[in-house]
Amino acid sequence: MRGLHPARIGRPVNRHISVHDIQTLNDMFMRKILVLLLLSLPNLAHAQLMRVGGGLAFSSGIDYNHNRTGNPGLYVKPYLKIMPKTFVIPSFTIFNRYKKSTFTDKVQNYMFHGDVDLQYEVFKQEEIKIVLFGGLNATGLISRYEMLVDVGGEGLDNTSDLGLGANIGAGLEMIINDYYDAVLTAKYIAGTYSQLVINVGVLYYINPKNHRKGRR
Repeated sequence: MRGLHPARIGRPVNRHISVHDIQTLNDMFMRKILVLLLLSLPNLAHAQLMRVGGGLAFSSGIDYNHNRTGNPGLYVKPYLKIMPKTFVIPSFTIFNRYKKSTFTDKVQNYMFHGDVDLQYEVFKQEEIKIVLFGGLNATGLISRYEMLVDVGGEGLDNTSDLGLGANIGAGLEMIINDYYDAVLTAKYIAGTYSQLVINVGVLYYINPKNHRKGRR
């Protein structure tokens, strides 16, 4: 019987997570989210626009073109009901510009989000709901640089980019009245421009009768 090498006994195994490993996990997660969204497509033919959400978005931010992105953002989300407790939610968010200005130059960064999420209600008690969601994200970035005084040396370039990612998050919905709910959500975007995003806003119900029916 082959014995263990003395040098290997009790030696911990060191495993380092590389950037490639993280990217592979992100790709696998994005594929699974995409499959879930594709499976929900047949139900979109019978989807109902039940409510519309809007409010403020706060991002942990992105380093882009040697500067940061700004806060807060404004978002809008239509909620399309495809099954009981299940919604497909496309959304668009535009963030406040980041601006850094000195005597010699000025840079402005802009960030935009486009998302499609699949949301499911996992808990409900009286006036409170807890939801989970996952989906796909596209983050658009634009950076504009202006040299105000030429003091020599190189400045920054005007640049733009679009990166894809996968969303995973949870939210809390609180009933205000027949027409409105308050909503708080947090999600992590894993992808080209990974970031944490918190949304605070309201939901407006297109038909308050459906809202009252759902509260029973």
